[in-house]
Amino acid sequence: MGMRPKDWAFGAEFDIDDYPTLLQMASVFRNSEDTKKIEEYYEKCQKRVNDHKPVLTIGNKNIEFVQAVKSDDLATNPGLDQYIRLAMKTSSTRWSHIGYGSGGTTANPSVSDTVLNTEYGTGRISCFSVLGWARVAGMKIFFGGIVGETTVASPINEVGVFNASSAGIMLNHNYFNQVPLTRILGRSVFILSPVFQIAPKA
Repeated sequence: MGMRPKDWAFGAEFDIDDYPTLLQMASVFRNSEDTKKIEEYYEKCQKRVNDHKPVLTIGNKNIEFVQAVKSDDLATNPGLDQYIRLAMKTSSTRWSHIGYGSGGTTANPSVSDTVLNTEYGTGRISCFSVLGWARVAGMKIFFGGIVGETTVASPINEVGVFNASSAGIMLNHNYFNQVPLTRILGRSVFILSPVFQIAPKA
């Protein structure tokens, strides 16, 4: 199992007042060919997970994290099969949406998973909309999406990347089962940001 492609995901919470600035950040991530800023964002997510207090600088504004969590899992078998079809050009259906739910409460997801356990019915986040991004950097694919302040309460403890706005094939299944994202509705926004690393990690 250690030689499979690897994936992980961050979940981060920010104050509702920072929502417009986070949309600006997503636009930069989505439209720029330079992915260094995305890498910097993930580094700061990791620092927050490690109980540090990093600050995001977006334009002339500094933003602090409310909380951040991380999942470290494996891509699914159906997702890898679809990735091979994309690489072989026998399919053109790209990864495009982030789904999230409240069903990541068991020990670990399975590589045979095809759906989230309990996906919220509020709609998946399009990585190509104003709320998201999907970028390739070397052997990594970065995905991200913003969950608005009135979209869903909490908890969010599972996330997956799909190639459709509903149903479709799930690339990965990440659980935040140790520390789920929680909030009081209307006071904060979430950013869900899975990473798929094509080169296997031993």
